[in-house]
Amino acid sequence: MNLIEFLYPEEISYKSIQFIVASSKKQVFGWFPGRKGDEKLYFHQSSFSQGSEGFNRILNTGLVGYTGRVYESYKIPMQAQTYYLCWVAIDLDQKDQKKLELTSPQTIENISREIPECSIRTSKSGRGLHLIFRMNPVKVSPLFNLTFSIKKTLQPYVYKLNSLGIKVCQANGGVFFLIGGRQRFIKISQERIDLEIIKTSSVNGIMTPGGILPPSQLNEVGKDLLRRFNEQGEYLTGFPLELGIYVKSWYETLKDTPFFFETKSPMSPGKRAHNNGKMFINGNSLSIYTSADNKIVKSIPIIG
Repeated sequence: MNLIEFLYPEEISYKSIQFIVASSKKQVFGWFPGRKGDEKLYFHQSSFSQGSEGFNRILNTGLVGYTGRVYESYKIPMQAQTYYLCWVAIDLDQKDQKKLELTSPQTIENISREIPECSIRTSKSGRGLHLIFRMNPVKVSPLFNLTFSIKKTLQPYVYKLNSLGIKVCQANGGVFFLIGGRQRFIKISQERIDLEIIKTSSVNGIMTPGGILPPSQLNEVGKDLLRRFNEQGEYLTGFPLELGIYVKSWYETLKDTPFFFETKSPMSPGKRAHNNGKMFINGNSLSIYTSADNKIVKSIPIIG
């Protein structure tokens, strides 16, 4: 089976499937399309004719990850263009399970019985599982934060997995490395699900369309930070309630402000932008978390 053809339906008009290039140890080299756009890997679409494995050989890299998003162009920053969301997935990691073996026939049978809508594919290690849900494609504005809608859509499936004694690693619309390891389909479902769209969220009683805190709700500090990030090409229309971030970019933006922070996160020159932390709205503050520090390294009051 051609993985790309299975996951991305022909009926959508956009063809620039978002992909992530990484080493075998998941060191990310680049996102395409990414934050700044990139013409160098515009050949991605033409390589589909060789199948997903052929594409992996062309890139000569360890892993290729996907997000389920299809953009109009690789040449335009992802924050500046609409996209189609074609599938979402749940990640199950073997190390999170106590006694249960994820790839055992009994576990696969239980999951298939409780969640017939999902296709089941092994992860990079061959021991974990990716539960993939093909969707009726949804066209999404770059101003809309889908994180909350994806979590809401996958929540019933997470509950079912928990009832089977299975712990979920992530179910929030992240990157799934589908090529470059011991991945294989165990079960394939032709079903499609619908995304449960949450058009508004709230923080401290403030309604946030698409989960984005608009400039009108920010104090002067928040507005100044938004301006600084947009000058760096972040294309933020407001602060999302939660967002994966490239720590180096935020570190350099804040280094000449009172909100500079110390971090163990690598700052090596020449590294390609990748998400190695996140920002989220916490009370009246914007908090910055880094994977390297495994904690919140800075909280900045941006509301009130």
